[in-house]
Order: sequence, then C-alpha cells, then structure tokens
Amino acid sequence: MYNPDCFELHHTHCRNKRVAIAIKKNVERRRVPTSRNLRTLESHIRLTGNKNYKRKIQKIIEEVKSERKN
Repeated sequence: MYNPDCFELHHTHCRNKRVAIAIKKNVERRRVPTSRNLRTLESHIRLTGNKNYKRKIQKIIEEVKSERKN
C-alpha cells in the first residue's frame, strides 16, 4: 500500500485487506486510528506526509509502549 497523497513516497505492507483499507481511509481523512497495534500505527506514519498527523500517531505509539512497560 502506497501513500495516497504521493505514490512516490514510502509504502507499507499489510497482511489483511480490511486492515489496508482502514489504514488508507484513516490516512486520507487524517483520522486517529482506534487500533493500538504498533505495526498498524507505524503503517499510518509511513503513509502520510502530514507532520501534525504523524505527531499524533507517534504520541499514541509512545503511550502504547509505556503501557506495555508497566
């Protein structure tokens, strides 16, 4: 799956078509994902060029990692 804004940018791989569609829609609409799966969250970051959206997702990733440590 490629970045919907620019196909020349980064891409990511998904094992499930439903997950790929959900990621694509979230990135296009800049929606924060409900998933707390690190692989899925990292895919969101790879597919967007929007810095603010990347920061939001990165914040969620940090929260998930800190929860797993405790």
